[in-house]
Amino acid sequence: MDSGLTFDHAEGCQAIDGTAGKKNDQGNYECEVLLEGAESGKLWETCVKNPGHVAFIPAQQFSLEHLPGDYQDTELLDFVHKFADRAVRLVVNYTSMARPDGFIFSNHRGTTTPHTGSGFMTCRIWPTVNEDEKQKSENKSDSDNDSGDDDDFEIIESFDLNQLCPCPECSESDDPNYGWGYVYVETSRHVVFDDEEAKNTVIYYNYTDEFEFQKLYGIKISWSVETKDWCTLECVTHDRELYAKLYNSQQQIDDQYLEINEKYWQSPSRLAIIFSHPHGYAKRITVGQWVERRVTFTDHLNGDIETTYTYNNATCSGSSGAPVLIFGKRGDDDNKVWWQGHFHAHGGWMDKDTNFSGISDERIVELED
Repeated sequence: MDSGLTFDHAEGCQAIDGTAGKKNDQGNYECEVLLEGAESGKLWETCVKNPGHVAFIPAQQFSLEHLPGDYQDTELLDFVHKFADRAVRLVVNYTSMARPDGFIFSNHRGTTTPHTGSGFMTCRIWPTVNEDEKQKSENKSDSDNDSGDDDDFEIIESFDLNQLCPCPECSESDDPNYGWGYVYVETSRHVVFDDEEAKNTVIYYNYTDEFEFQKLYGIKISWSVETKDWCTLECVTHDRELYAKLYNSQQQIDDQYLEINEKYWQSPSRLAIIFSHPHGYAKRITVGQWVERRVTFTDHLNGDIETTYTYNNATCSGSSGAPVLIFGKRGDDDNKVWWQGHFHAHGGWMDKDTNFSGISDERIVELED
């Protein structure tokens, strides 16, 4: 029987007659595959799992009424909007030859059929500033700071270093950028497997129904954990204002996340919120309940644990890697308090109404009296 596969020895990769097979080469994971001639909008319209996508709320329209009664709180709503701003769309334009046999997309190694997923953008690291540039920044008067914000000013100075941007677009351009900064995208390892896939990944920030999106470019994997199905993708942006916005708001998001966790750690109501780009489409939020929490590892020194969750939120192809927020009381011990040290990343589906996450950390917390 003709398998439909041919091998291009010159390129060292498989060429596949037709691309529909890749979408079926992922088991229960939920990447979307952009078939030749198909756009995200068409895939959205023809979805079988969630026809009409009634449960998928446009991020910019999310309101108190979308939260369950016990969680209809303006502070939580504000946090959801800030968190949603960081949810991003990923388009991976190459499938690594290193994907192991039996792993998602392993039958399509070396091919360039794009697949999409979701992720979360962070920005906690200053660009490197050499001593000469640092001195220049310190010597400038306050009147030179047009923004009036010292943090913005220092970030802009960092962008002015005479270093070529390492992104693929600049490496092939006659007019490359010399102003750029690092940001990071956290997603599932099955979405972006290794450095080869990372440097062929485009990240879409602010990919919504109403606003113009911005593109960022993957450089490499900075951190990856096979057993957790987790990775952190190192990316660059050429946009100074975006970098300043991301960096200056990061601590506020981190602090607010802790406050919300503390506020709802005893709630008997189980809440799960997912931020994703279903079918590679515009950003959506789905709300549901977490169903089961499974502990996969316990640190007997400090009591911290690693967990995975199942939940009934609506998800679709393209939701892989999406951040999943979990709220409500965990465990039966009233003397121990756990909450997410980090969000979980969406993995895939178990059945039509139940989905599962990858593994992430939960911290045991001592609350002040």
